[in-house]
Amino acid sequence: MRTATAAKLPHYPTRRAALEPSGSGAAFARAASSAPQRAHPLRALLNGLRYLAHTGCPWRYLPGDLPPWSAVYQQWERWRDAR
Repeated sequence: MRTATAAKLPHYPTRRAALEPSGSGAAFARAASSAPQRAHPLRALLNGLRYLAHTGCPWRYLPGDLPPWSAVYQQWERWRDAR
């Protein structure tokens, strides 16, 4: 699993700061306490989705400092199916 602090990450125009409002608070529903814990923070997954939407790159071409494409895709599927 890749981990990095915000100071070490390159700047992308789509990256959200930790205190910057995302405007998608309703999409971040809390999971049950008995559910398995996430391997990647939701903010990192959202940054990955925003990068994809902004650049139009294929899923597998996400930069290495973002979560793996499979984790970002899985979260996108969950949000898509929850509509």
